[in-house]
Amino acid sequence: MDSVITALGNSLRSGGAKTVGTAAPMKTYKAFYTGGLKDGKQDGEGKETYTDGTKYSGSYSEGLRHGKGEMTWTDGSAFDGQWVNDKREGKGTWKLKNGSTYTGDWKDDSPNGQGTFTWKTGEVYEGQFLNGARHGRGTNKYADGAVYEGSWKANTRHGNGKHLTYHGEVHEGDWENDKLSKGLLLAPNGTRFDGDWEKNSFKKGKGIELYANGDIYEGDFEDC
Repeated sequence: MDSVITALGNSLRSGGAKTVGTAAPMKTYKAFYTGGLKDGKQDGEGKETYTDGTKYSGSYSEGLRHGKGEMTWTDGSAFDGQWVNDKREGKGTWKLKNGSTYTGDWKDDSPNGQGTFTWKTGEVYEGQFLNGARHGRGTNKYADGAVYEGSWKANTRHGNGKHLTYHGEVHEGDWENDKLSKGLLLAPNGTRFDGDWEKNSFKKGKGIELYANGDIYEGDFEDC
């Protein structure tokens, strides 16, 4: 899975990654400013156009973007929300040039806290973010209809969680680095396995399997 936030770093500038990110707003020389001034610095409401065509409209304090404001880039991406000392912080919505969007909490110029990221494919993640990555508790609804609800770490499924595949299988238990390591498989035909896993799709180690016909196997499994 692409990191949601693998290219958050450069996404802000390019607007093209399938992720949320950590990049700071583009820093360019200011070409034109209209609005309030105090002691020779932007203050209050104003509008600014940068030499590369990037535009900001909103609140300033002591020469910095501070308060409610909107920044738009020439590639079509945009951020509309709260700013603190020239950084996005508080609530805000980021629209990428490829049609994906993030709405939620920001801190230190990155998605941090509770938010929703929606890809142009229709995939949606709603939950906690840390420095632009899915981290904490959250639900990911994939474009093919699969759903994962549970813990995330650095943009991978990690911890306790439940994954419902597009064809109706349930994988529930402990996840490590995006793979199920120990837990339950419940197949649409009624077959049930509870035990150790390897590589997310192979039963390996100790476990119990209950078949749809009522048969039960308990013992060791090897790449089943």
